[in-house]
Amino acid sequence: MYDWRKMDDKMREETLAFRKVSHLPLHSPPHYEQTGWNRYHLTAACFEHKPVIGIDPDRMSTFSEALKGLFGEDDNDLFAWCVLPNHWHALIGTDDLKGVIAKVSHLHGRCSFKWNGEDNLRGRKCWCCCADRRIRSDRHFYVARNYIH
Repeated sequence: MYDWRKMDDKMREETLAFRKVSHLPLHSPPHYEQTGWNRYHLTAACFEHKPVIGIDPDRMSTFSEALKGLFGEDDNDLFAWCVLPNHWHALIGTDDLKGVIAKVSHLHGRCSFKWNGEDNLRGRKCWCCCADRRIRSDRHFYVARNYIH
């Protein structure tokens, strides 16, 4: 799906048809059922990549601490992370990805409510979504870690 913008209309139709027949999500990476502990690269962007997190240094610092705390719970491992003005990345290890994503969703909701009040913009959509990618090898782990750093 990384080549979507390079595809012509026919290629896009064929790709979507294949993903539909294969019972894969049409516009996002597939999520295979994982058992046991795995490593993941998680990322989330502000809606339309607007710098909502980076409005001021205090907001970025507070969000960074909340994010680090969230990944440090429940025997999760945090290998690398960064918070930028309009998105964040984390490289984690967990045996409960669904639980971690649910916690990220709650953190995003709390932050959205607080920031929209502070910015006097009730109803603004702050977050797009949280995406995860399972780390497939040691090489993939180090590539993701270096990218985050």
